[in-house]
Order: sequence, then structure tokens, then C-alpha cells
Amino acid sequence: MFDVAQSKYAVPSRTHFSQTVIPSLYNDTREAISNQLAQVPYISLTTDSWTSRATENFVTVTAHFISEDWEPTNFVLQTRSMNDRHTAENLTQELEAAIGEWGLDSARELTVTTDNAKNIVKAIKNSPSVAMHIPCFAHTVNLMTQSGIGIECVKELLGAIRKVVTFFHKSTSANALFRANQKQLDIVSHKLIMDVSTR
Repeated sequence: MFDVAQSKYAVPSRTHFSQTVIPSLYNDTREAISNQLAQVPYISLTTDSWTSRATENFVTVTAHFISEDWEPTNFVLQTRSMNDRHTAENLTQELEAAIGEWGLDSARELTVTTDNAKNIVKAIKNSPSVAMHIPCFAHTVNLMTQSGIGIECVKELLGAIRKVVTFFHKSTSANALFRANQKQLDIVSHKLIMDVSTR
């Protein structure tokens, strides 16, 4: 197409984009983020390790702060492959490397929010650059809920509720009657949903 439209135009190659354009965009973006982080007195980090669908392990570190115009702002600072075991010592090294690489270790009281896994909690306590660990509220509520669900009388109640939900899911006529009764009682129409333990 370019040979016909403009034969003198040289189309940039794939390597031009992968070795010149994209690294330049990355460096410009990284510098802009670094400059912005340098101006912020209070920064909170979140970190978590996770496994991809290809069973590769990663650790992500995200920075959060309130901008001058009171806007919540966050940047994913890095997602790095982590092939070592996820021990507290290895996680501490990974977090400290991220803090140092982004220049966040200079006289700031960094807080880090994580889930409640023992290895990451210990890693945060061992991290000299971190002033405080804040457990994830949602994860804490989930753990409390799981403990509550483990009580015998609650297990029995949930078992009975699951049987009712399964009955209505399997019977189209019962489900239609259920919807009709909601309409007749003039209440908001809801579907019965089965609980999912992780949620």
C-alpha cells in the first residue's frame, strides 16, 4: 500500500518499535511517575504474590497516594517474576528492591497493605523501610466469615439453605412460582444464588 501511496516512505521495522519506540515510552513514563512520587510526602504500598494461568509466579507492588488536588492516585510500580520460594526473607528482598529502585526509602513513613498470609506479614515486619503493616480489610472480613461459617450450627443452616437454592435452580416450575409470589407480594424480584466460599 505504501509503495503505491508514497513510495519514498520507509515503514519502520518491528525491531524499531520494540528496541526504540517502546523503551523510550517506558523511560518517559517511568521518569514522570518517579518525579510525581518524589513530590508526595505520604505513600502507601500494596503488594501481593500471584500465579498466572501459565503457572508462573509474580509479585506486584503498587503505590497509592492523594494528589495535591485531593485525587486518589495509584501506580503499579512493578510486576516481577519470582521463581524463588515465597518465604518471608525472599518477599522482604523483593519489596526492599522495589522501594529502593523507586527511591521511596528516603525518610518516608511507608505503610504497606497486604493480605494476612504469615509469610507476607513477617516480610513486612522484617522490612527496614516500612513503618507500618495494614492488613487488607476485605481479606480480614473474609477470614472472619470463614471462621463463622465453620461453626456447626451455621454449617447446618447453610446446608439447608443450599438445598432450597438447589431445588429452585433445578425446577423451572418452582422458580416460576417463586417469581410470581415475589410479584404478588410487591417485593423486588431476586434470584436465589448459591454461596461461593471464596467470595
